[in-house]
Amino acid sequence: MEIKELKVGDLIRWQTFPRKDFVAIGTLARRFDIYREMKISSRNDYEPKYYWYIIFSGTPPGDYCSDIGVSEEALLSGLYGKIIQAETK
Repeated sequence: MEIKELKVGDLIRWQTFPRKDFVAIGTLARRFDIYREMKISSRNDYEPKYYWYIIFSGTPPGDYCSDIGVSEEALLSGLYGKIIQAETK
């Protein structure tokens, strides 16, 4: 099943490249526009680029940057592992 939209509370089964044997479980915590966050969104050709902060159950993986998070595009592409969507009622 292709995931089209991420939500706060979704889980990620993060697999660190190139060590696919290392797995970390994280929760998507906050979605933000990286350009607004960095205060550079005033350009005329501005289009939002969304990133996510993730809270990991243990030590964050070495290829996760806690300062800027990870791009939504990379998460949706499956680059870092599998997204497990939270159930909604």
